[in-house]
Amino acid sequence: MAGTPGAQDIDVSSFWSGVRKALPGLMICTLISGVVTFAGLGLVASRYESETQLTITAKRSNAIVDGKNDASAAASITPRLDREAINTHVRALLAPDLLIKVAKELELERRPEFNTALGPVDTIDRLMRLIGLGGPHPGQTTEQRVLEALQASVTVSAARGSRFLSIRAQSTSSEVAALITTKIAETYRKTLREIPVRETNEAVEALLPKIEQLREEVLQAEAAATRFRAETNQLTGGSSDAATLEQQRLAALTSDLARAEADESRSEAKLRAAQDQDGRGAQSLAEVQQSKVIQDLIAERVRVERQVNEAQAVLLPAHPRMRQLNADLAGIRRMIRDEIDNVVSGIRKELRVNRLRTARLREQIETLKKTAVANSANEAQLNGLEANARAKRDELERLQKQLEDNRTVVETARVPVEATIVSRGRPSGEPAFPKKGPSTLLVMAATMMLGMALIIVKELMMPGNVPHNRRASDKRDTARGPVASELETPATEVSRPTGKRRSTASKRPPPAPKAVPVVTMRTR
Repeated sequence: MAGTPGAQDIDVSSFWSGVRKALPGLMICTLISGVVTFAGLGLVASRYESETQLTITAKRSNAIVDGKNDASAAASITPRLDREAINTHVRALLAPDLLIKVAKELELERRPEFNTALGPVDTIDRLMRLIGLGGPHPGQTTEQRVLEALQASVTVSAARGSRFLSIRAQSTSSEVAALITTKIAETYRKTLREIPVRETNEAVEALLPKIEQLREEVLQAEAAATRFRAETNQLTGGSSDAATLEQQRLAALTSDLARAEADESRSEAKLRAAQDQDGRGAQSLAEVQQSKVIQDLIAERVRVERQVNEAQAVLLPAHPRMRQLNADLAGIRRMIRDEIDNVVSGIRKELRVNRLRTARLREQIETLKKTAVANSANEAQLNGLEANARAKRDELERLQKQLEDNRTVVETARVPVEATIVSRGRPSGEPAFPKKGPSTLLVMAATMMLGMALIIVKELMMPGNVPHNRRASDKRDTARGPVASELETPATEVSRPTGKRRSTASKRPPPAPKAVPVVTMRTR
C-alpha cells in the first residue's frame, strides 16, 4: 500500500494553483449575483418610513371634578407611572378600533398597498398573484384587509427607562407614512380626551335627577321644621340660625337683672354711707354735694356766720341784732339738715325700687326657665328637623357645584391628557426598504465568501494535492507489482516541529506469494 491517510501532506503550490484557476469563475458568479439582486430589488416597490414621538405624563386618576375638593390641591399630586402603565399605552396605540378609525379618516382603503383587492403594488406582487400566492384572501372584508395591512406596517415601541413612545409606519408614499403616524398620535390623544369628557357627561346626566329629588326633599324638610317651630311656639325673630323668641327674652331679662342688682348694690352702699357717723356721713355723699339747693344754703350759712362773728365783736349776746343773726343761722342749718334728709330719703326710696325690680326680674326669669324645661322635648325634636334640613341643603349645594364644574368640563372639553406629541411624522426622502446598494453589496460579499469556501474545500478534497515524491513512489510501486510493494514498505513522516521529512524502513519477512491481479488507477 502507498501509506496511511494521516501521513499525507498538502501540496501548497497545487492548492493555490487550483484556487487561482477558479477565481475568474467566482468573480463572474459574484457579479451575476449582484446584478440579479439589484434587478430583483428594482421590482419591489420602495417603502418609506416615518416616525412620531409621544411622551406620557401623569395626571389625576379621577377625571370627574368634585366640587367639594380643591382642584388645585388634587392637581398638585402626581401619580407614579410604572412600566405596566407605559405598556398599556403601547398596546392601546395598536388597538384595532383606533387603527380602523385612522384608516377611515385617511381613506386607506383606496390604496392598493392597504387593500389588496385593488391590484398589485409592484412587479413582485404581480408575479406572486400569477402563481397564486398573492392577492386578497377569500372571505375577507375591506375593513379586515385594511386593518391587517395597517397592523403589518405600524410599529409602536417604548424607550427603555423613559416615557417616550415611538410610532413608526411604512408606506410606498412618504407623505402617507407621515400622515399615518401623526394621525394615530392625534386620534389617540383625542380618544384620551374624550374618555373623561364622556364619563363626566354621564356623571352630569346621573346628577340631574338626583339633584331634582334632593331639592324637593330639602323644601319638605325646611317646611316641616318651620311648621313644627310655629306649633311649639319656638318662632325666631330673624334667620333660621337665630335663637327663639323665648331665648331672646330670657337673655334680655338676664341682662336687666344684672343691671338691677348693680343698681341695688349701689343704692344700698349710698344709704349705708349716709347712716354712718350719726348722719354726718351723708354730707359726703355725691348727691348732697351736687345738690344746688344745699350749695346755696351752705353759701348763705357762711355769710350769716360771718355776720355773727362781726356782730359779736361789738354787741352783747342779748342784743336783738345778735338774737336775729343767731336765729337766721339756726334756720339755715335746719334747712340744710332737712335737705340732706330729703336726699337720704330719696336714696332709701331708690333702694326699695331696685329691690322690687330685682325680685320681679327673678320671677320672670324663673317662669321662662320653667317654660324652657317644659319645651325641651319639642326643642330637641326641632333641632333634629333643622339638622336634617341643613344636611340636605349642604348636599344639594355640593351636588349643584359639582354639576356646574362638570358642565364646564363637558362644554370646554379641557381635561389633562396623558399623551403629548413631541415630534410629528415628516416625509422621508430615502426609502427604508429596499436598500438596493447595501443589499447588493451584501449579496455579492456573501457570494464571494461562499464561493471561496467551496473552492477551498474542493481543493482540499482532491487526491492530486499530495507531494511529488509520493507520486513518484506510487509510480514505482505500480511498476514493481504488488509483491514488491509489499516487500518494501518505506514510511514517510513529516516532522511536525521542523516540517522536514524523514524515512524509515522496517524489515519484514516476505509473505507467501499470491496471485493478485495488478490494477493501476489514478484519479485526478
